[in-house]
Amino acid sequence: MVVYLIVAGTIITAVTMSEIAQSLLFVRNYGVGSWYTGHFWSLSIEEHFYAFMPVVIVCLRKRALLAVSVGLITLCIAVRWYEMTYLSSSLYLPQFRTENRIDALLWGSVFAQLLQTPEARERARQMLRPTIIAGVLAVAMAILLSTHSTPIRRTVTAMALPTAIVFTTLNPHMFVSRGLESSFVRYVGRLSYSLYLWQTMFFVNDKHVLGAAQRFPLALVLTAVLAYFSYNVVEKPCIRLGHRLSKHLATRTSARSLVSVA
Repeated sequence: MVVYLIVAGTIITAVTMSEIAQSLLFVRNYGVGSWYTGHFWSLSIEEHFYAFMPVVIVCLRKRALLAVSVGLITLCIAVRWYEMTYLSSSLYLPQFRTENRIDALLWGSVFAQLLQTPEARERARQMLRPTIIAGVLAVAMAILLSTHSTPIRRTVTAMALPTAIVFTTLNPHMFVSRGLESSFVRYVGRLSYSLYLWQTMFFVNDKHVLGAAQRFPLALVLTAVLAYFSYNVVEKPCIRLGHRLSKHLATRTSARSLVSVA
């Protein structure tokens, strides 16, 4: 992420220091800036979720945690309806704000809480038969095609996608699940973070300041190449470093605990 921001800020004059700071602090979804950092809105929401959800998990028991998660989803749906109905304008874009979109992650959290035991997963597997999941997705698609209401579309999408993911997870033997576990799809999944970062530099919705690099097919090639090198040269070494630091900190913590006990 830092490498992308350095490159974007260096070669594209439209990128300002203000939006770079917003991106680094994960508040880009509350600020303004150029196209080239606009995609940091979703990374900001993810980091907000990663910041507060572990605290909620630690502080609450299971039933209370589930109730709070469902309550936050309900609150998010209500806030989205209000903001998109009464506050949305060309100068104010609430659809990128955390309180407007956090239910997309909270639904996954709810499913994870409900499916912690083998018994619960087996019951869910029996309930989510192929015909049921096909019906759920068909209804969701019908709603999305029949309405232009952004609050409704956001709510339906946030509910339907995690349900489909749960279905494939509970049924790894099915054709769709096996396809998602293919080596190619899994590798694309590993590159997905880097792909998401770099694609915005080349797939633009306004003037092509980088010339042919921002036109198909070169835009696709450059996105893939930079994502590959970003993953292998930056991301993987940082992951290895993180594991070493984590192991070191765990060792020190264990040693301190033994000394305290002694």
